This record gives sequence, structure tokens and C-alpha cells, in this order.
Amino acid sequence: MQTREIYGLIGAIFGMTGLFLLILWIGDFVPFVRFSLALLLLGSGTWAIGVAADVRWGEILARLRQALSQALAGLMPVPSAPLASPWGCPSCRYPVEAGWRFCLRCGQPLEWKACPRCGRTQLGIGEFCAFCGALLKEET
Repeated sequence: MQTREIYGLIGAIFGMTGLFLLILWIGDFVPFVRFSLALLLLGSGTWAIGVAADVRWGEILARLRQALSQALAGLMPVPSAPLASPWGCPSCRYPVEAGWRFCLRCGQPLEWKACPRCGRTQLGIGEFCAFCGALLKEET
């Protein structure tokens, strides 16, 4: 007997035994062990028959993995682009937009100030204006 014939015979025996156990599992819903054994035998039988028939499992699995990853890529959410704001929360550095009263990530209250020289609004976290460099003082 040749190696391929032996693999084919083993595959047929494992496959048929696995199929029989699977039918029994479906019929009376016995414990999970029988189901696991059925799948193991079906898989082993399929593999052995494939080896006997000179199937290249690596190529088949690579194509399957590529098709699965392409199908899942359409389901994955597209990562959102970071906000195009020059300002970051003083607490967590999350980008914040001008006029926001609170940080969306940590809930920190945000204080906005207007520059006395250029009048542009900015976070009141520094001593100088980010746009013109003027000293930010609180008006009395």
C-alpha cells in the first residue's frame, strides 16, 4: 500500500466516524465532548483525504485568510481624524476646539481668554498670547 492510499483510508475512516458522531450530537444534544470529538475527526479526515489527493492546504488557507481579512476590513470602523485644533486640554492634552466649555475626554472645565493686543481667543493656560506674544493679563 502506498502512502497516499493509507492517508485516504485513514481520512475516510476519521471523516465517516466524525460525521456519524455529529449526526448523533444533532439528534440527541449530548455533551459538548462528543461534538468536539466529531469536529476533530471530521477535520482530521478532511486533512488526510486532502493529503492523499495532493491538496496544498497552505495555499488554500492563505487565500481564505486573505478573503476573510478583506471582508472584515469593510466592517471595521474608519478611525476618525484628530481634530485640527491648536489647543489641547490642560489636564489630558486631548484636542479641544475654541469655545468649548469642557474637555470631551476628561470633563475638565476650560477657560478661554481674549488677547488684549490682537483680540484672538485662546485657552487661558499661559502667560503670553499664542498668536502675537503679548502678555495676557486679567483686566481690572
